[in-house]
Amino acid sequence: RNVDAALGIVSEVIRTPSFPQAEFEREKQNLLANLQQQNNNPNAVGARVRSLLAFGREHPYGRPSQGFPSTVESITREDVARHWQERVKPGSSVLIFVGGLTLDEATKLAEKHFGPWAGGASPEIAIGPPQMAAAGKIYLVDRQDAAQTVVTQFLAAPAVGHADDDALTLADSVYGGGGFGTRLNLNLREDKGYSYGAFSSLVQFTGGGIWYGGGGVQTDKTAESVAEFVQELKGLAGDRPIAEPELESSRLRRLRGTSQEYEAYANVGGKIATLWLQKRPLSELQAEPDRIAQVPLAATNAAAAKWARPEKASIVVVGDRGKIEEKLKALNLGEVVVLDVEGREVGK
Repeated sequence: RNVDAALGIVSEVIRTPSFPQAEFEREKQNLLANLQQQNNNPNAVGARVRSLLAFGREHPYGRPSQGFPSTVESITREDVARHWQERVKPGSSVLIFVGGLTLDEATKLAEKHFGPWAGGASPEIAIGPPQMAAAGKIYLVDRQDAAQTVVTQFLAAPAVGHADDDALTLADSVYGGGGFGTRLNLNLREDKGYSYGAFSSLVQFTGGGIWYGGGGVQTDKTAESVAEFVQELKGLAGDRPIAEPELESSRLRRLRGTSQEYEAYANVGGKIATLWLQKRPLSELQAEPDRIAQVPLAATNAAAAKWARPEKASIVVVGDRGKIEEKLKALNLGEVVVLDVEGREVGK
C-alpha cells in the first residue's frame, strides 16, 4: 500500500541527492570508527588480509570495500557527489520489484518515478587479472592477547560461469561449505576439539574467485590446526577422494536448502540482482539446482583435484605472534611472513 509513496522517495534520493555536509561528516566518522573496530577483530582482519593477498592490493576484488582509514580520511563531500554523477546512471541501473504487484503495475510505477531520469550509462569498469601473493607461505598478523587464533587457507577459484562451477560447489559442500557435517568441521571441532567451527566458502566473481577454509581455533592449538587444514586440503585434492555417501549427503543438503533462499522477498531480489550484475539469465534460478542434482561423483572429484591445489594455497593466521610464531615455523610449511592489519609486510 505504500509502494507508490516509497518509490517517490527512492527516486528523489537516487536522482537528486544533496549530500549535506553534516551528514557526510557523520557517516565518515562512523566509517572510521567501524574500521578501527575491525582492526581489533581478528575475523575482520583475517578476511581483509585474505582478499588483499588473493587478488592484490590495487585490484577491485582485493581492496576492502570500506577502504582503509588513510583512504577514507582524504575523501571529501565533493568526491562523493562527483562519483555519484559519474557512476549512477539509468542505463547502468535496474529496478527490481518483489511482491504483490503485476508487471504492468510495476512498469507504471517505474515510468512515473524514473521516466524523466536521463543520462545514459556509465562506462564499464575493466576488471584485470588477480595478482595473488606468493603461495606456499604462512602470512601472520599479530594481535597480542587475542582470545583465539583465526586461521584461513585460501586458493584461487574460477570466475562465475566456469564449466566447473557446479562440481566445485558440491566439492566445497563436502569440504566445509555444507554446514555442520563437513570434513573441516568434523575434524577440527568434533574430532580434535580445536575449534567451535571450521567451514569453507567458494566465492566467485565475474573476473575471478577465491576458495577458502578457515575458523577460529585455540591459541595453544594454532600450529596443530594449521596442519589439519593442510591435511584436509590434500585429502580433497586426491589423497582422500570424495565418497559417494559424502557427495549425496552434501547434494541433498544443498538442494533442500534452495527453498530457504526464497523465504524472504529481499533474498529473491538479491538473487535476481546478482544474476543481472553478472549478466547471466534469470533461468539460472532454476537451472542451477537442476544441474546440481545431476553432477556425478567423478566430475566432483575431478573439479576438487583441479582446484584444490595444496602447492597453490596460502595461509593467513591472525593471533598472538609471541605465542604461535615459532610453532608455525616448526611446521616447515613455508616462510612465515609477518603483516600488519592492512596487509603490509612488517619492517618493509
